[in-house]
Amino acid sequence: MVGVTLVVFLLMHLAPGDPALLIAGQNAPPEVYERIRRSLGLDRPLYEQYLLFLTRVGRGDLGRSLLLGERVADLVGQALAVTLGLALAGLGLSYLIGVPVGIVSAVRSNSLVDQASMVGALVFVSVPPFWLGLILMYVFGLRLGWFPISGHGSLAHDVLPAVTLGLGGAALVARMTRSAMLEVIRQDFVRTARSKGLAERVVIYKHALRNAVIPIISLLGLRLGWTVGGAVTLEMVFSRPGMGRLLVNSILSRDYPVVQGVLLILAFSVMLGNLFADIFYAVADPRIKYR
Repeated sequence: MVGVTLVVFLLMHLAPGDPALLIAGQNAPPEVYERIRRSLGLDRPLYEQYLLFLTRVGRGDLGRSLLLGERVADLVGQALAVTLGLALAGLGLSYLIGVPVGIVSAVRSNSLVDQASMVGALVFVSVPPFWLGLILMYVFGLRLGWFPISGHGSLAHDVLPAVTLGLGGAALVARMTRSAMLEVIRQDFVRTARSKGLAERVVIYKHALRNAVIPIISLLGLRLGWTVGGAVTLEMVFSRPGMGRLLVNSILSRDYPVVQGVLLILAFSVMLGNLFADIFYAVADPRIKYR
């Protein structure tokens, strides 16, 4: 996280543009411009600004917006609630679709069902999410009128963004599940379970899937961070008041503290996802111990 704070800080401060000039205006007198720079702390050396930023982050203080004057934590918290709801919906949908499809593809390996599933997965992995979102908006929003195409406030507003986010993730989950299941169902203990006369459903779900779940959990940890990042992008397509709109508006206005706060939260979500994956390993496989 310390490395992330350094990268985020340098990216914003080395980018062209001056927030003090944006606040003062192009025709502001030089003394007004300098006073704004001093009040924002932009006249200090870059290393002093970074140490001050790092100290505040260590205390849980993300600072205040340069333009709005509000606490960055409050702005990010309001936007995060919208983004996190969409991200979790998309993540849940990706596993509800991807795991069953991957299992069926592995059980019926090289069949027409398997080939059709993997071609579909390849298509949805390759399609950019924003383009898929636009297609869904056109078909189900404009043409059929089933769902609203923009905004936030009801369950209907969440359907198209969640489906857009979930389909790409479902394709990755399906491919990972199929690969893990194919490796497991060819092993001796699965053949032994079948030779004992156990029902195929028991063999697949109780024996094979439990031993194939570790790679799927690994993908879950990675997907948590990726899904939050994907939700940020889709929020601009669907005009949702989440982290995506907050980030883009803050970048355009050179609102350093808000951009830094949003990027830190996104980086933290990736780290948190990997931590959850490590914890779930031990839950799924008792042989895994952390000492």
